[in-house]
Amino acid sequence: MFERFGANALVFNCQPDGRNINENCGSLFVENLQKKVLGEKADFGVAFDGDADRALFSDEKGNLIDGD
Repeated sequence: MFERFGANALVFNCQPDGRNINENCGSLFVENLQKKVLGEKADFGVAFDGDADRALFSDEKGNLIDGD
């Protein structure tokens, strides 16, 4: 979706195999997203849960923004 609107998106932890949903990633491990945002100097980051009905966000400074 982000790329469709012209964003340069870096996607990671997106290869589910039916057993690794949210394994050290996603909305349960948002610290990893925050580190990635800081390391990549991204504008923001979004972490979804396994079925993508919940999202948590990180701003460019690594601050958590709770989508709930």
